[in-house]
Amino acid sequence: MSEPVITSDSDDDIVLAGRLSDAPIGAARPTQGVRWLRILVWFMRLAALIWMAKGLLHWGFIVGLNDAGFPDLRLSRMGIVMLSAVLDLVAAVGLWLTSSWGAAVWIVLLFIEGSLPFTLPDLKVPLVETIVCAGAGALYLGLLFMARREQMAGHR
Repeated sequence: MSEPVITSDSDDDIVLAGRLSDAPIGAARPTQGVRWLRILVWFMRLAALIWMAKGLLHWGFIVGLNDAGFPDLRLSRMGIVMLSAVLDLVAAVGLWLTSSWGAAVWIVLLFIEGSLPFTLPDLKVPLVETIVCAGAGALYLGLLFMARREQMAGHR
């Protein structure tokens, strides 16, 4: 059964390319090709697992499981390590739930942890962590852009 196309007779009016169907109002058409939203969700879940492990490693450092160097740090450095330990776990939970607040906390955390080798060189944070933070943030923003574009194309 063919569905009629709604068009306008006037040149001044916008031509509507929508089709009449039994689908609910606002239902998106199925996308073809790459499903960017699904890739974004899986990326957020993978990032959540990695940041959960990072948070647990930070807590291991704080309680002295793998290295007893935490009490020797200056108070300001202890605060940075504790902030990272807490925010890593909060961001991991938010990313796993694919919530916007989790992504926001994670982006702020990426900026903080990515700038540590330059702002606090005595913490001895490897430069590789900065590169990983920048790469993860850029990849997230790219996937988010593609998923939004896919979502907007599905609503037309």
